[in-house]
Amino acid sequence: MSVEKPAELDLKLLRKFARIDKKKAILQAALDRTKAELSPISDIVVNHMIDCGIQNIKVSGRTIYTTDEVYVKRDGTMAEANICLKKAGMETFINQGYNHQTLSAFVREKVKNNEPLPKEFGKILTANHVNKVKSIKA
Repeated sequence: MSVEKPAELDLKLLRKFARIDKKKAILQAALDRTKAELSPISDIVVNHMIDCGIQNIKVSGRTIYTTDEVYVKRDGTMAEANICLKKAGMETFINQGYNHQTLSAFVREKVKNNEPLPKEFGKILTANHVNKVKSIKA
């Protein structure tokens, strides 16, 4: 009977991961600060460019331009919107899905408590274990 020896811990690899993950956290924080700095002036810039009658301009090596994007806005409930879509013969726009995050939380709770998933799930909905590595400031 042979006993497998555990793998030798590669501290060089772990240090590299920690260094890169720390860099990622610093860059993400800088990006978040930059987005927060840009956000309050974006609407002002759009309105200023529209007032001046320009769609694009080159400034400091960047082309700043405006776009007119159209999105649907729902003023009623989801059920009311679905009724409108059905009346318009547009049932294909109605999503009969499920909330992935809520369902995942349900499955995690079942797995944590060693309870089986509902038999109706069959092989369609299963518990998928994904191993990840993360780090936090020590």
